[in-house]
Amino acid sequence: MAKLTYGPQVKARVKRLLEALLRFVNGEFEDSSFKMEHHWNNEDSANPNLIVRTTLVTLNFLTLKDNYPGELTKPQIREALNLLKDFLKILKDNRTTTKGSENWHFTLTLWSKDKEKNLQQFDEAWESSRPKKSKDLEENFRKYENVATNDFQVEFILEQLNLLALDSKSIEWIKLGFRVFERRRRTGKILKKHEEEFNYFKEQVLALISMSSRLSLLADQARKIVHEAQQSLEDEIEELRKLGNNKTNDIIHFLELEKTEIKHKVESSERVLEVIKKFEKALEAGKEAAEWLDTNREKLAKRSGDAALAKYPDIENSTSVESREDLYWKITQYLARISHCLIMGRNNILDEPDSLGSFSIDIYKAAFSYIKTKRIPKRLSIEATVQLKACIDYLLDRFPDY
Repeated sequence: MAKLTYGPQVKARVKRLLEALLRFVNGEFEDSSFKMEHHWNNEDSANPNLIVRTTLVTLNFLTLKDNYPGELTKPQIREALNLLKDFLKILKDNRTTTKGSENWHFTLTLWSKDKEKNLQQFDEAWESSRPKKSKDLEENFRKYENVATNDFQVEFILEQLNLLALDSKSIEWIKLGFRVFERRRRTGKILKKHEEEFNYFKEQVLALISMSSRLSLLADQARKIVHEAQQSLEDEIEELRKLGNNKTNDIIHFLELEKTEIKHKVESSERVLEVIKKFEKALEAGKEAAEWLDTNREKLAKRSGDAALAKYPDIENSTSVESREDLYWKITQYLARISHCLIMGRNNILDEPDSLGSFSIDIYKAAFSYIKTKRIPKRLSIEATVQLKACIDYLLDRFPDY
């Protein structure tokens, strides 16, 4: 799941949706044919309740008719509703079935029936609910914007470098986006709107790559500066030793301490780099295993499904063609989840319960055990094989909870 943020852009989307709902309830839209039911409860109280029954499609149309450019997409609307529920805690979800549903039935506990008062209270509630980290991040952006006009501050640069972290998982999402778009492009199923969005996305990624190259060059320059500083200290210490008096001994002691401190920091940085290299190597191995899975997913699903059914003749003899196809499809979905885990470096997506359909756990266990022991090719690297088998084992352990 993507990490939630509470900055100005997210806040603006949530507020836009709330404003659109309140305007519709007030009859401010010329087109009143939207598919939306609503009524007030406890409307004379300090916190009146607005009950709404609608769909994501309707809410999307609503934002197309509001006073702002563009629209809110269905994922953005779903995110906004969930933030009203989980972050501001002013929305109660009244649905009995929520997973993947386009329909929404909810109760908003507001501050007033007046639109403007509600929007004002929304601003105050949002800011008071924001975690300190989110506020600090926004403040950092403001400081960054002002640094060009202020005196050059070494402390500011060091502070920002401490915050700068190139998230490998984010990079994997970007790479996955490129691969998915390329597959869709080859099938000719890319809309012009999506192609324009992708071109903008590509420009931003190219800028990121350019920044990465510049960071690499700066790191080389910094490494050179550190080594030159070490050499300069050694030369200075050597010159002072030649003088050989008590006064110079104190200076030598101080310089030796400085030299040792630099040495320790260099060694610490090298250890961190070694950890990063190992992590990157593990991600590459996961990507290798995922690419093999993605290429052979349908064949693997069919072969493993057939092998599992063959292990249980009574079940196989009573299985229809349609049920067999359902089994293949289900295995394919699990293989897609495993591929995702390999790319992202974590198994949490396998923790989500899912229906096994008409087949027992034993059939699925037999299918994935077959893949693990019979179908993984020897050409995969040792690390890729280890990661793939570990993901399969994790899934096998989780099946009893499904």
